[in-house]
Amino acid sequence: MANRFRAGLGLPPGDSAIATVARPDAAERLAAAGVRASVRKGAARLAFHLYTTEADVDTAVAALA
Repeated sequence: MANRFRAGLGLPPGDSAIATVARPDAAERLAAAGVRASVRKGAARLAFHLYTTEADVDTAVAALA
């Protein structure tokens, strides 16, 4: 799911279930879409788990597009 998220934002694939996005107001945009993310060093940090669905990922991508 993390790689689906990365691909949706045009980022290279990774090998972690955690993805960070260093975009202005990313955390606020995600929160407005109902997506929970933490902030580390100014970047939104999202952790994808077994219960994360494709629809969840698509919602996060749409919030940041």
